[in-house]
Amino acid sequence: MHQGGLVGRGQQKARQLFPSSLGRKDKLPHGFKKVPVHGLSAIVLFIVGGACTIGWLITMADVPAQLIARMEVLVERPISLMIVLNLLFLMLGMVMDITPIILIFAPVVFPLIRAAGIDQYYFSLIMIINLCIGLITPPVGTVLFVGCSVSSLKMGEVVRGILPFLLAETAFLIICICFPQIITYPATWFGYN
Repeated sequence: MHQGGLVGRGQQKARQLFPSSLGRKDKLPHGFKKVPVHGLSAIVLFIVGGACTIGWLITMADVPAQLIARMEVLVERPISLMIVLNLLFLMLGMVMDITPIILIFAPVVFPLIRAAGIDQYYFSLIMIINLCIGLITPPVGTVLFVGCSVSSLKMGEVVRGILPFLLAETAFLIICICFPQIITYPATWFGYN
């Protein structure tokens, strides 16, 4: 409680941890460094703008509808459909941002998923995990560029550092695809059918 110029212990600790948010921009906690935010923002916005442009071009070329028309054959084989869609989303996640992919492809893919009898909640989670893997996968992983800009490291160094996490996420994705009950069983606890 702040009374008469006195500062409580919690406020003192907050001032020590986050001096820039409390008006003291001259001191940073040990180990922190100033990051040129305007350069970082420009890089990220450039990548997201490129991804949105690619998304617009894909939509204008009617690629989603053409892909789905070719995948209708796989509706009778849900496992094959899941493998093909996962590979597609992984490749898309490598070159585009996650939001345009969801906005462009989800409405087109979900009728196929329903027709194949695949649980929609299950597929949604698999799709998000897959796209998140794509965000940290070279060549154009958006998160990789942010990591390089913030840390001032080269792309190779960041990729080597992120590789264990990439492998763990990929292993988790494969386990979830092989054993859908990991996702669908807890969902039934919360009333999703």
